[in-house]
Amino acid sequence: MAYTYHGTTNLIALPNRTVQTYPSGLVRVERSYVCRKADAARNRSKFEVGDFLPNDSGAPAIDGLYIFPAAQETVRDDGFVEFMVSAYGRINTTGSEKIEDEYKDDTLSVSGLQVGFITKTKILTQEFVIFQSENVPPTTNKIPSKPVIVFGIGGELALSQRRYQTAIRSYSSRNFGTVSEVTLVYAPFLLLSA
Repeated sequence: MAYTYHGTTNLIALPNRTVQTYPSGLVRVERSYVCRKADAARNRSKFEVGDFLPNDSGAPAIDGLYIFPAAQETVRDDGFVEFMVSAYGRINTTGSEKIEDEYKDDTLSVSGLQVGFITKTKILTQEFVIFQSENVPPTTNKIPSKPVIVFGIGGELALSQRRYQTAIRSYSSRNFGTVSEVTLVYAPFLLLSA
């Protein structure tokens, strides 16, 4: 059956907008738009990767929602073309962080003997969102740079002979077009030279 639509030739935002936020500060918004089949080519250009989400307030993102990946299209039986779009942004610039204890077996040679002990260190994990044009921000040193002895004969002597510094243990990044979600893990590292 054929339909005749006498409404707008513009893009129509459908009311099924969904929002999902993440501890890192990342936000994903999904929504659908329709237009007449004859206007699909003209409206398709509004859904380029990296463009702002059209006809959208951008909430709850603090600095815009950017399309990623490319929009999906469906030619519907009612004479409309539907565009399904995802867009990403950030809801804050601070992200999240957590400090956890980590226990590790260690040994040191003391007067020719191998001395075993367990150290407890603090591990800091930070997750946040940055734009492609931004650098990873420096962190404040929120964890002790020297591990603490938990158990071991000669342990205090062993650690007094070692020097530690907090540094990045691991770095990972997940790209969502204009923005990336970054995870940094900081931990104490043994300095080899005195």
